[in-house]
Amino acid sequence: MAYRSGPFFSPRTYDELFFPHDKRVCDFFNARGIPVILHTDGQIGPLIPG
Repeated sequence: MAYRSGPFFSPRTYDELFFPHDKRVCDFFNARGIPVILHTDGQIGPLIPG
């Protein structure tokens, strides 16, 4: 998702294209009582709190 200097895409792109899929996967496992850790590489600070 990111390199050491920042994300590969803008926060808007993440919110529109990636977040819905990440949320769906996390919701699936959380609904079954399975904790989820979304691992990312690089500097994702600009994407947070998204």
